[in-house]
Amino acid sequence: MLHAQPTDADRKLFEETKIKAEASDAPAQYDLGCLYKSGRGVAKDAVAYQGWVRKSAEHGFAQAQVTLADLLSSDTNSPNNKAEALAWLSKAADQDYALGQFMLGYEYYRAHDYENALIWLNKAAAKRWYAADYQLGMMYLDGKGVEKDYQKAYSFFYPAALAGNSGAQYMLCYMYAGGLGRDKDLVQAYKWGYLCAAQGNKNSQKGLEDLRKIMTTDQLNQANDLIKKITEEVAANEISAAPTPAAVSTEKQALIEKMFALTGAKSLMEKQLALIIPISKKSNPEIPDEFWRRFAQKMNIDDLSKQIYPIYDKYFTAEDLKAFIAFYETPAGQKMANTLPLMMQEMTTTCSQWGAKVGKEVEAELGK
Repeated sequence: MLHAQPTDADRKLFEETKIKAEASDAPAQYDLGCLYKSGRGVAKDAVAYQGWVRKSAEHGFAQAQVTLADLLSSDTNSPNNKAEALAWLSKAADQDYALGQFMLGYEYYRAHDYENALIWLNKAAAKRWYAADYQLGMMYLDGKGVEKDYQKAYSFFYPAALAGNSGAQYMLCYMYAGGLGRDKDLVQAYKWGYLCAAQGNKNSQKGLEDLRKIMTTDQLNQANDLIKKITEEVAANEISAAPTPAAVSTEKQALIEKMFALTGAKSLMEKQLALIIPISKKSNPEIPDEFWRRFAQKMNIDDLSKQIYPIYDKYFTAEDLKAFIAFYETPAGQKMANTLPLMMQEMTTTCSQWGAKVGKEVEAELGK
């Protein structure tokens, strides 16, 4: 199999990242591991990938700690892996990292330690980590570690379903169809079932067939109207849905690629892509492993970049890009590029905590 040769920009990024990583820069150590995993600027090396992720985790980088926990959980050859994975998730969760809190809560749930599961899942849900809302909804629906409470279950499923969580959408369909915590409403059941089925959930597809058998023509028409309204609203607010990349001049593409290399934008996208599968697998346990294996094969950072280049081309001229590059080549620009991702992570956590605080104040005022 032929492999694409690394570009000068990729090799430069690898060398610069390696220097920072060897100087004990924890985010850079994680980035270097991702470069070894993707083979960007260097030959792919799974051992080096895991080694640098571990070093980053040991230096306290929460995202690396979660990734290392997932790597350990995936390797079933060692009986000690499970305990070590849990320890790394605990370290990430203690840093107020939402994904770490969710995954730790989920592992406690799987171990039937519902008391600790509730603590960590609630922390993640407070940060709008909707997979945690779904899991909490299941706990209240089934009465695991809590009193069975359909209203409470609905209150967790609903925001997750609105955010596109297919499991939560399926449960709303189930609750409306059975009148659990809600008045029985086949129209609403069909709407949520349709949204879930549209994401490939086979159970929901079968449920829609069963609903059609018992719904009147008027009910089906009402449901289809609701579905049309929702899908039109979603489409109107989406920037693009799998767009065909527009043509970008060779000059501008080279400028965009250089800016990506200087700012670490491609590396940041790679880190986000690396988290998609472990998060999605836990949120959609009904989907077979073969799906995720093939999904991983199709995840290609270069393909994603080609989708993004036209956006930069649309909003920035070649002169704009050259000015950006000139800035990011300065020490101040490099500091901005290296610091901004960490700042965004901290700001996201701060905003979530502030939102939760305001929400509690409003709840207290309404309860007076």
